[in-house]
Amino acid sequence: MTGKPWMMTNSIAEIEQASHIVLIAADPYQRQPILNLRIKKAMKAGAKISIVNANETELDRFAAQKITVPAHGAGAAARMLLHTVVNQETLKAPDEALRAKMSGEDAAIRSYTEAFGPEVTAQLHSLAHEIAEARGAIILYDEMATLEPGCTDLAADLQALAVVTANIGRPGAGVGPLFEDANSLGARDMGLLPDALPGYMPVTEAGLTYSEMLSSPQIKALYVMGANPARHLDSQKMPELEFLIVQDILLTETAKQADVVLPAVTFAEKDGSMTNLDHHVQAIRRALRPLPGAKTDWEILLEIGKHMGRKWSYTSPQEILLEIAASNPLYAGLDWEELGKQGVRTQEQEVAHA
Repeated sequence: MTGKPWMMTNSIAEIEQASHIVLIAADPYQRQPILNLRIKKAMKAGAKISIVNANETELDRFAAQKITVPAHGAGAAARMLLHTVVNQETLKAPDEALRAKMSGEDAAIRSYTEAFGPEVTAQLHSLAHEIAEARGAIILYDEMATLEPGCTDLAADLQALAVVTANIGRPGAGVGPLFEDANSLGARDMGLLPDALPGYMPVTEAGLTYSEMLSSPQIKALYVMGANPARHLDSQKMPELEFLIVQDILLTETAKQADVVLPAVTFAEKDGSMTNLDHHVQAIRRALRPLPGAKTDWEILLEIGKHMGRKWSYTSPQEILLEIAASNPLYAGLDWEELGKQGVRTQEQEVAHA
């Protein structure tokens, strides 16, 4: 995924206020278990759950409807939902430019209809009407699904669907991705995308993507921190490298192949902060004493930096947060003391909800 990532336009708590929850190629049980519980709580309060997926998910047994699409069919399903709404509904937020664009895609929609068959097509049309008429619909999709063939426009189409049906900017309504790991959004905010600096400032020359780093013959050394790329490879065998460093809390499939393993600590053994799905920054407070020999990620990086001649002088994660707040516009004004148990919204999320 390149460029600034999509994010949830609603808060996690607002999921419980939705009348409809639509999951596109998403399995919250696997991605975000806490959010999965929120969805079940919303269901008990009367929310209708609709699932569009090629695979089975944990929520299938609770869903009011499960629409099974072919593999990599999420992008086509999203485009069909948007096409149906734009061309057949009295829109709450009309978009004539989008209507004109959709009217020129009849041939593509016919091809999707033929691929899906009449039953799935009818189910998608019905779901589109429900989203358009819902008191409040929240649409969630899997971030990784956007990388599948035919799913390039998945995020943009679902965002447009939420906009034209007025399911953005009010309680119990919204759209957004499920990220793979707990602090994935925070990592992106800090500049871990190949084409962006912290705060999504542009770079003069983009770096390699995740998949490119694992396949490029030009890569001779790899430093893996808190990740397990071997699990994404069919053989679980890392590419031929001259030097592999892994910094982690477990001896993962990747760590077992490393030349050097740097023992890190768990979230319970350190102070810090994380950014969740709806851009709330939450404090992590140490509850356990680290085992001998293990260090926090920032301490390990600090020591490596010193050996490489970097004059870093951080003494705590609180100092690091202050630097983030001073240099990253999305986190402007954040202060360690303000990070209570429920977290503090970043500047971007405050603007999104304004």
